[in-house]
Amino acid sequence: MPKTEFGNRIHNASLLHAEQIPPRWALIVLFVSLLKTIILLVIAAALASSGLLVPAHLRAVDPVTLDAAGAQGPSNAAKIAESLNAARTGPAQILAEATSTPDEYAPKIQQLFESRPALALIGG
Repeated sequence: MPKTEFGNRIHNASLLHAEQIPPRWALIVLFVSLLKTIILLVIAAALASSGLLVPAHLRAVDPVTLDAAGAQGPSNAAKIAESLNAARTGPAQILAEATSTPDEYAPKIQQLFESRPALALIGG
């Protein structure tokens, strides 16, 4: 079947054949690909090394730094009172147990459970 003039133009314009790409351009494409790969590897290595500088647990942070950060925020008692005022009994119980004062806030938590029984089912 003979090719039409339009079919010849499409065939000649396609870049599917390697012999149609000049060798100089192939080297440039290869060089750019390698350069992008190297740049991305350097960025990945920089991000990985900066991730290793972050402390993995709180014991790795200096206690003085933790004290300074804690002094700027609200106290535990204020956070417990805020949680109870918002009827979030679960966080309030956890904070009260962590600060060794669960008996101090138990009446308020019990009062919330009695006034809203659903809080006891969902955990506050």
